Amino acid sequence: MTLTGSDLVAQALRRQGVDTFFYIMGAPMLSVEAASLALGMRGIDVRHEQAAAMAAHAYARLLNRPGICMAASGPGTTNLITGVAHAFVDCTPVVALGGSSPAALSGHGAFQEIDQLAMLAPCTKWSARAHHAERIPELVDRAIREAMSGKPGPVYLDLPGDVLFAAVDEARVAWPDPWDPARRPRPAASGADIEAIADLLATAEKPVIVAGMGVLWSDAEAELQAFVEATGIPFYTTPQSRGAIPEDHALCYLTARATAFREADLILVLGTRMNYIIGHASPPRFNAAAKVVRIDIDPGEIATSPRRLDVGVVADAKVALAQLTLAARGRVSPDRFAAWRDRLRGQNRSKLDEQEAILGNDATPIHPLRLCRELRDFMARDTILCVDGQEILNYGRQAIPTFEPRHRLNSGTFGTMGVGLPFGLGAKVACLRHERHGARHAGPPQAADPSGHQPQRWLDRRPEEGAAGARPRLHPLRPDGRGARLPRRTG
Repeated sequence: MTLTGSDLVAQALRRQGVDTFFYIMGAPMLSVEAASLALGMRGIDVRHEQAAAMAAHAYARLLNRPGICMAASGPGTTNLITGVAHAFVDCTPVVALGGSSPAALSGHGAFQEIDQLAMLAPCTKWSARAHHAERIPELVDRAIREAMSGKPGPVYLDLPGDVLFAAVDEARVAWPDPWDPARRPRPAASGADIEAIADLLATAEKPVIVAGMGVLWSDAEAELQAFVEATGIPFYTTPQSRGAIPEDHALCYLTARATAFREADLILVLGTRMNYIIGHASPPRFNAAAKVVRIDIDPGEIATSPRRLDVGVVADAKVALAQLTLAARGRVSPDRFAAWRDRLRGQNRSKLDEQEAILGNDATPIHPLRLCRELRDFMARDTILCVDGQEILNYGRQAIPTFEPRHRLNSGTFGTMGVGLPFGLGAKVACLRHERHGARHAGPPQAADPSGHQPQRWLDRRPEEGAAGARPRLHPLRPDGRGARLPRRTG
């Protein structure tokens, strides 16, 4: 059977489990898009290629799988660059496929000829050009593996028109086994490193956890919560990873963040970069005398830490957290940090009272914080929140909590404005995919409740801490005004 390069792209994507892509149609990718649609994939067309990359970004974050975007040659592909760069700085596995002018006419002034590969290389984790149609399945497979391995990131595959139109005998095509998230490498921490961390925990008085998206990419939110509850250590997350543990958890003291960082004597940095988002985990924001433990899947992150690490570990977050929880048993009691939690809880309670007074501002025109409060009180617990850049990002951060992993998207480390609408599009498509399939590769995103329940207004946002490790309770106000407990949905 004879296939074209375009057929091979579509079939390679389908074999890898891809069922959705974001795009604007255009040559030479028209035949790829048509072949993909013919195989049952869903194409979501946008009005600018930047939005395609951003929608794929949101899709990837919610589903913990690659997000696919496609663009035509020349300006179509160059329009992807801001969205791909945003994914690069945010460490998100977007797979960008760009059509390009015929390779045989390279250097001869072909229509829309420009070195797209050179333009995309600085803002991708991996990039390559297809020179032989029969190798397209190999390249698609590598693109997905590169995007999802280690520290995730975007990749780019350049597809010249003559390669896409080339005819290939299917017998000459080697089809790789699809990428399987269940088989991805999960390096463990060494026994010596785990012992060293356990020793630091056993002698600390004011430890604090700072967790990031690496925890979510590893599907380690359950392991993170188990470790927090086993040790009684207060936790904080980066803006992108909010909801890894519900923010009404008894050991979450959101408004005492500055105090926790400034006074902590042990800082555990788990699955996040020590960049400007957390003040490089350095003074004056953090205690200069604190011990620092860092766990990250990327050896480059450990090697380039902006302050000295007492223990630096290259390991998968899911595996390492399980190791730490086991090592802490019998050596680290939650009671040890009771006074530390009392201090942070007191700070948190007083600041929450002040914050609610500010959020209740009834000035006209409406203050942005009041707007955010109204949204907060309207939103269901499992709402996915997409926040654009600039000032609304800061107001939303202060006023709106998150209770589910992968349910908060914002302008990210790159600070890109204009992400709100395409993120919302990608998130909605991800929710529809989840409803359609009933499951996903890893860690279910919980879409807005399809059962028709009334929106909840949340009371008792800061439950009192009972026994260390107690599960959080949140009481919604029902339409009849009576309190009720909303059961946690699964899957």
